[in-house]
Amino acid sequence: MAPSETPYVTEHLGVAALRKDGAEYDEQDVAVLVVDQKKQKQSWLGYFWDTADLPPAERKLLFKVDASLLIFASLGYFIKNLDQTNTNTAFLSGMKEDLNMYGNELVTSTTVWTVGYVVGQIPSNLLLTRIPPHIVIPALELGWGIATLGTYAVKDVKALYALRFLVGLFESGFYPGMHYLLSSWYTSRELTKRSTIFWTAGSLGTMFSVIDAIITIPIALLGYLFLPDSPWDAKPTFLLSAADIELARARMKATGRAEAEPWSKAKFKRIFTSWHIYVFPLLYVIWNNSFIQQPMGQATANTGAGSSY
Repeated sequence: MAPSETPYVTEHLGVAALRKDGAEYDEQDVAVLVVDQKKQKQSWLGYFWDTADLPPAERKLLFKVDASLLIFASLGYFIKNLDQTNTNTAFLSGMKEDLNMYGNELVTSTTVWTVGYVVGQIPSNLLLTRIPPHIVIPALELGWGIATLGTYAVKDVKALYALRFLVGLFESGFYPGMHYLLSSWYTSRELTKRSTIFWTAGSLGTMFSVIDAIITIPIALLGYLFLPDSPWDAKPTFLLSAADIELARARMKATGRAEAEPWSKAKFKRIFTSWHIYVFPLLYVIWNNSFIQQPMGQATANTGAGSSY
């Protein structure tokens, strides 16, 4: 589509607009012009990568968000899936003998991890609506890295269970939390490709086995500097200017998304009477269990060491 034919929409940010120092205006209605992606006709290059059809200001913003949020999310999820591979690898490489593991103890360690993951999901994501994500998620990453690193020093299976619970607890907020952040910065058209990249990075993690805890800690520290908060809570940084944040808020308003509301009885009622909270988790469970699961410790049987497992 030619630039002259590009449909635009004007979004009024009101008191949400920022001065260059990051403070909010007292009374100022700031109008921001953004592309109306619902009406825009995409070019062939835009189908390949959607920013090709956007004006320079929006392309620049998305480049910054891709270089910080998307890369951090992809690296973090890649490492999370390394951990799942490493537990089985460690079991087959001597952990079984070192910890005198027998019967279903490897399966139990995975169950304990799942319990920690389930317990931590809702609290960790509620924290994201009250504490800046650039603090919450890197803090969870650091806790995850330390707990994972501690696994290499366990002396018995009970200590392994305790650490696997902590690993699951700290990990629980990452996947849904990153999807929350991705959906806070990208429009529906842009989100599909970014979510696919994010998920694919995690899938690639199952193909490797390295010392993932040591990699996690520096990535977590970088998150404190580079990971952006949601557009509604973000402040100008060396990466995102006040104009970038105003543009991001206008883009989200143009797609019908609004900033977080205070918790109230009406909000709870709206959440628990919505069909989404019941249907989507069920669909996710079905999808997540639709793949062929490789039995844990399968290789032990092939090496003749699986008679007691």
